Amino acid sequence: MSLFACAVASGCAGHLQKSEVPKPVVAAFAARFPSAMVEAYSKEKHPCGGQDCYEVESTDGGVSKDVIVAADGRIVEVEEGLGLERLPGPVVAAVKNRFPQSTLKRAEKITRGQQTLYEVVFRQGWRTREVVLDGLGQEPPAK
Repeated sequence: MSLFACAVASGCAGHLQKSEVPKPVVAAFAARFPSAMVEAYSKEKHPCGGQDCYEVESTDGGVSKDVIVAADGRIVEVEEGLGLERLPGPVVAAVKNRFPQSTLKRAEKITRGQQTLYEVVFRQGWRTREVVLDGLGQEPPAK
């Protein structure tokens, strides 16, 4: 939902106005993603080294991007929509092996510093499930 739509609907739960977001957060996002269209800002419960974190929901070139930024402007995590055809083969194979007869629905690429992970949403029977794997199809160690 856009910031305008949130304002018209008398605010969205948890969403912030741009003026409520620390300037380093806004500046860091704009510098890293200059062509992105911001859809919403929110305060996030995410480990950011003892400081507040903010999520910037956006679209960049038709791709959804959710970016977690620490209050000091440090980009902590980027989640971007990913076409299923762009998932690494080992990730697809791991989901199919671990969850037979599953149907892949959507995926996101998650970047945390130097680490790249893939979140895959799939249906197995009547249930919708998700799993996060690294590029080799392995579950990452717990945070």
